[in-house]
Amino acid sequence: MKKYLSVLTFLISLSIQVKAQNVLKDSSIFIKEKIVDDNKFTVVEQESQFPGGMKEWIKFLQQNLNPMIPIDNKAKKGLYTVIVKFVVDKEGVLTDIETETNHGFGMEKEAIRVLKKSPKWKPGKQNGTIVSSVKKQPITFMVQ
Repeated sequence: MKKYLSVLTFLISLSIQVKAQNVLKDSSIFIKEKIVDDNKFTVVEQESQFPGGMKEWIKFLQQNLNPMIPIDNKAKKGLYTVIVKFVVDKEGVLTDIETETNHGFGMEKEAIRVLKKSPKWKPGKQNGTIVSSVKKQPITFMVQ
């Protein structure tokens, strides 16, 4: 078998920090901030969510993310957490997809590519009104 690379599973959490030991135990975590920017909420009463919920989101990522990217691009052994920031707009479309990390080895490009393939999400709500909301998704690559 080729070198091993696994993409850790993903969980939603209200946590703001991702620590290496938590990434190993709990996998990736949605990160939330308390800022409102251009009518894009980062904390909402009802979170936007992938159709079918977390189980389907994990399935989507596992089926579409290429875990061999860092190995193919000669990344050294280790954990690499890519932070992808995006907006779920009022129609459920993912927009403004960008990364906040720069590990290289094609990982950021791969994370963006996969999020661009995402189907529409169920948008978030604030005070009963559908709103655009900002999400951050850590995606952790482990190269062994």
